[in-house]
Amino acid sequence: MNKAEQIKSLVKAIVDEKIDIPDDSLVFFDAESMNEIITPKRLELISLIRKKHPLSVNALAVLSGRLKQAVVRDLKILEKYGIVAMERAGRFAKPVLKKKYVLFSLAMA
Repeated sequence: MNKAEQIKSLVKAIVDEKIDIPDDSLVFFDAESMNEIITPKRLELISLIRKKHPLSVNALAVLSGRLKQAVVRDLKILEKYGIVAMERAGRFAKPVLKKKYVLFSLAMA
């Protein structure tokens, strides 16, 4: 079975509810996609958000020891894929985790 057929089969199993995936999950069909989105630096940001609950992007930048611009760039990518959301907290934007699980299909590896 080629890659496209494998993805189609997996999606069909999810839609037909033969595979139960929690709503707060992100599904990757291949390692390349996962590695493009979940980089070590972004994984560190996710971990800091989960553990430290920073109240702003500035606070997250300080916690990570990175420039604010780099953190903003990575947060935009994580937000694009629904992993984090930027919630308004007064005049600040607070990063909040939206996904708890990352699922990876070994059938596609």
